[in-house]
Amino acid sequence: ADVIELLPMAALTGVMIMVAIGTFEWASLRTFRRMPKSDVLVMVLVTFVTVVLHNLALAVLVGVIISALVFAWDNAKRIRARKFVDDKGTKHYEIYGPLFFGSVAAFNEKFDVLGDPEEVIIDFSESRVV
Repeated sequence: ADVIELLPMAALTGVMIMVAIGTFEWASLRTFRRMPKSDVLVMVLVTFVTVVLHNLALAVLVGVIISALVFAWDNAKRIRARKFVDDKGTKHYEIYGPLFFGSVAAFNEKFDVLGDPEEVIIDFSESRVV
């Protein structure tokens, strides 16, 4: 600690920049075209927040939140429903796929409320409700 205190801050900054340049995997920039756009967005956003706010912990927290929201958005599209009417005139909806807050709009689109008979059965046995 005593020796490092003698070094000028500008010299330490230069050393840290050279270490960052030397340890960065430059070939990873070529894989951006093959990566999902959401992953690229999260990486760029985390880098931007780190540079602007000088706070890596906050940048990682922002990245985790954005990743969770992207995951929820992508999985919201995966809810499905099989529909049929039995011989008694009861309409059955068999729901499969994950159902959670992000899939409410897609879930509502599966039903024909005005065209449904009086008795409707919604089967969630093949769905994960979160």
